Amino acid sequence: MKVADVLRRIGLGLLAPVLAIVFAMVVSSLFLLLADASPLETYESMWTYGTRSDSLVSAVNRAVPLYISGLAVAIGMKMGLLNIGVEGQYRIAAVAAAAVGSAVVLPAPIHVTLIILVSVLAGMAWIAVPAVLKVTRGVHEVISTIMMNAISIGLTAWLLANFLDEKTSETDLELATKRIPESGRFPSLNPVLDWLGIDVRGADLHGFVLIAMLL
Repeated sequence: MKVADVLRRIGLGLLAPVLAIVFAMVVSSLFLLLADASPLETYESMWTYGTRSDSLVSAVNRAVPLYISGLAVAIGMKMGLLNIGVEGQYRIAAVAAAAVGSAVVLPAPIHVTLIILVSVLAGMAWIAVPAVLKVTRGVHEVISTIMMNAISIGLTAWLLANFLDEKTSETDLELATKRIPESGRFPSLNPVLDWLGIDVRGADLHGFVLIAMLL
């Protein structure tokens, strides 16, 4: 392939996201002007926030579950299956892992391994329903997995409200399991950032990002 063809393909590949960004900024600017706000000041604040070390750490932490979920979808896509149920799998797995992880205190490596294993098994068990329906009844995975997503919302809410909720006070309205002990938590990567001379201003870079990188 000629260099010119390669550059042309790269240019065409970049054109769509660039146009999308420009279009989004133009539309956003119009709405900001209608709200009597300055688009320039708004974008400057966004840029300042997006380049701070603590903001970048927060973005990485939030991206980890999305990245791993994306890998799960990609595996299904390689098999010609469109799994829309990763959201439900993630929700069920998170609640199951939190319930088990908060109920025991074990040596750190065993505790963390147990939480990961529980989350994997819970996610597998949840997606087994549409998998069995696909194989035995020919039910399309898009329909069944979307329905399983909706069911997971009600099921996790019911489990938290009736069995897993740990109130910190009578006025506490948040549904949550007991706090997972420190032995069940991945070590923070902040010491590494400190060693590199990066000040994260109180943010905490979760160690699970290393697992995402390995995956």
